[in-house]
Amino acid sequence: MAEMNRQERMDLVTACKQADRVPFCINANNFYSLEYGSTIYEVMKDARFFDMIMKQYVTDFDPDFVGMPITYPIDAFRLMDYQNVKYPGPDYNLPADTPFQFLDAHYMDDEEYDLFMDDPTGYVFKNVFTRQYASLAPLANLSVMNFCNASIYGMAAFGNPAVQGALKKMMETGNIVSSYLMEIGRIGAEIEKMGYPIFGLSGALNPFDAFADSVRGIMELNMDLLEDPDTINAALKKWGDRSLGGDLFAAKSTGSKYVFMPLHCGGESFMSVDDFEDIYWPQVRRYADAFIKEGLVPIMFCEGGYTSRLDILADIEPGKVIYLFEDVDYTQAKKTLEGKACIMGGMQTQTLMFGSTEDVVEETKRILDICAPGGGFIMSNSIALDQAKRENVEAWREATLKYGTY
Repeated sequence: MAEMNRQERMDLVTACKQADRVPFCINANNFYSLEYGSTIYEVMKDARFFDMIMKQYVTDFDPDFVGMPITYPIDAFRLMDYQNVKYPGPDYNLPADTPFQFLDAHYMDDEEYDLFMDDPTGYVFKNVFTRQYASLAPLANLSVMNFCNASIYGMAAFGNPAVQGALKKMMETGNIVSSYLMEIGRIGAEIEKMGYPIFGLSGALNPFDAFADSVRGIMELNMDLLEDPDTINAALKKWGDRSLGGDLFAAKSTGSKYVFMPLHCGGESFMSVDDFEDIYWPQVRRYADAFIKEGLVPIMFCEGGYTSRLDILADIEPGKVIYLFEDVDYTQAKKTLEGKACIMGGMQTQTLMFGSTEDVVEETKRILDICAPGGGFIMSNSIALDQAKRENVEAWREATLKYGTY
């Protein structure tokens, strides 16, 4: 078979078909900064550091598919006094190479489900928004209904200095975040011009994960799921009704073909197969179908164990999605998903970090023997790479190209 360009190769394997060879993709994140002489703190302060880093990275490793860095501007966190994340630098007295970490926290109390169900948008604005971002606490007493009364006096609330201060911080934060994203987007466009398909510019959380991460808390929501699944199902539907349109708009506005969808809470350690099928998956499928309808390709990162969920994952429009697995029986995954969805993964990130080059080559060959036949497979690693032995990453790439050619 004649050699293909990278996008042709990616298009074929996404459609569950065989290309000239198995595409190679490093699932990297903090690896970019740590491998190329910057600190995590520096790139979170200024996205321009990624310009040289990303161009040198693709020159060194020549991947078929490039994940853009998923990180956040520290200055925005600080300005909003964001409550559920810690990051490197002086704010938390953490070393400059410390990865950022979101914290599991809840901003919705047990007895507040009825308030959310009655008015989801109003509840999130007054109760969640102002608790999650401490700088916005003065907005908690604003009432949209008062703005719409018969006279102009309802607007007096915006004359309150505390309210004005909160609104000013929102605008300043918007400028910081927009500038950071525009710089990442500019770098991504240049990487694409170099001939590398990219993903990670566009992302979306399904309703369960969004509600768990930002409203109820992961632990609380999973306990609620055991006590009152009907209420959780109804709440997630309301969340999806109000968020899907915005997520679609954001995804399309990036111009990226791929939408990264991490599945934080769907793994075997969080919920039963029945709860996954009845409550978690319907909203994931709803989102995936919406993106597919718009010509986009969802890349669903299946975090945790997913072997028991494979039959459910197969319930998707064939040849339109990519499943990136952290922990799965690849023999069973190939058998169940062949012809239905593209499989991405195979290499354990721990092996790249701590194994020998011989371990890496043998693991590469083993996974290719299982997943390469017939196509529909992208060689990648299980979880985002922060640090690794460079010789292992190089050996992994060389083995993939050597043994993954059809």
